[in-house]
Amino acid sequence: MKKSSSLPTQFKQQIQQLLGAEATTYFNSLDEEEVSSIRIHPLHAYSPEIDTAIIPWEEHGRYLSERPVFAHDPAWHGGMYYVQESSSMLTGYICKNLFHSPIVALDLCAAPGGKSTHLLDVLPHESLLVSNEIISKRNQILAENIQRWGNGYNIITKGESHEFASLEQFFDLVVIDAPCSGEGLFRRQAEAIEEWSEENVRICTERQENILNNILHSIKTGGYLCYSTCTYELSENEGQVQKLLDTGLFELIKIDIKDFSGLREGYIPGTVRCWSHLVKGSGFYISLLKKVAHTSESLQIRKKRLWNWKSSRKIPNPLEHFVQITQKYTLYQSGEFLRAFPQKYQYELSSIAENVSITNFGINLGKLNKEIFTPAHALIYSTLLHPDIPKYTSDDKTLALDFLRRKEIPVLKILKNGWAVFQWKNIPLGWIKQNAQRVNNYYPLNWMLRK
Repeated sequence: MKKSSSLPTQFKQQIQQLLGAEATTYFNSLDEEEVSSIRIHPLHAYSPEIDTAIIPWEEHGRYLSERPVFAHDPAWHGGMYYVQESSSMLTGYICKNLFHSPIVALDLCAAPGGKSTHLLDVLPHESLLVSNEIISKRNQILAENIQRWGNGYNIITKGESHEFASLEQFFDLVVIDAPCSGEGLFRRQAEAIEEWSEENVRICTERQENILNNILHSIKTGGYLCYSTCTYELSENEGQVQKLLDTGLFELIKIDIKDFSGLREGYIPGTVRCWSHLVKGSGFYISLLKKVAHTSESLQIRKKRLWNWKSSRKIPNPLEHFVQITQKYTLYQSGEFLRAFPQKYQYELSSIAENVSITNFGINLGKLNKEIFTPAHALIYSTLLHPDIPKYTSDDKTLALDFLRRKEIPVLKILKNGWAVFQWKNIPLGWIKQNAQRVNNYYPLNWMLRK
């Protein structure tokens, strides 16, 4: 069945009011295939094997001529690129030139990680990004995707928006890609149409307003709020922006789109709408506001959370073969678990830990049990990996996929017994450990390719 023929009547009426004569073109566009897109990791020399075209607002973004099975591409597992919808890459475009020195930023609704990994690319070098996701399963996916990006200037939290309220005047930038009614996803996801209702729009509008009210005090005066959704609803988009402007705390920063055909100004001039009949990607709304004033309302004081990670400047001997920690990083330990985190942000780390549950931070180095060190999978993506670690490189894609399925790897006579990184075409995929009889595959069980 065509998607355009299954649209709710109330939704169609609203679109006709917004688009007028264009509405028919929009409805027809929902029956077309959405163009897949990726964003290439800027620190890796990677070229897709299929034809691509550059996304106008992102130099590392590529439209794909076809949609491959990404799970069967070792380059995706190796963090060479992120599969991201092209319209949402506008977030990185908008935030790229806001700052010229390191900042502290928050991606409040961060899973699955497209905007967070993009922000890690475009924010000034050594900026700290806090990526939050309240749903446990989505938080795990967020952690996986950020680990693949290999940037240690990141904290992953699992908190409700109100838990950030005590972090007053804390963030230079807050990005909120708010939970919404999902109308911009109708072309890609038929289930989004089935889930739509006027009641759901109302619930989403209320939830967005609560999220925005909860986070206002966390933004520094002079800092920025980037607010976006993947819906067309006025109440969820321009309506929320207007409420923020009416507080007197914010002023609108107009987004320049004159160089990009297909993007359209929102119903508040200076904001941006991506309509499905005008862009190759999903429907999207985005705005940028600057905080120009601050209110000193009393905030709820909560019991501080316990934080059981202890910092140390001493590197245990068993790590020296695996890790090359620069003076910019501090070692953290909790039991047998070890992490490295940027030294300059120790205050921010402890402040966040007191208020919000932290699920991941910095670079996961591994586990130290007495004098035996087991390296973490996340270490292979990091610049902290010791350059002298042995590596086994294969151009055999079948062997690479077998490794990702945790199958046994043939004994490699060219390697000495012990730990090594398995690579496909110089792309690191995971750890192996060889002994006299076999090669053990240490690819994470929860990441394992099952087909």
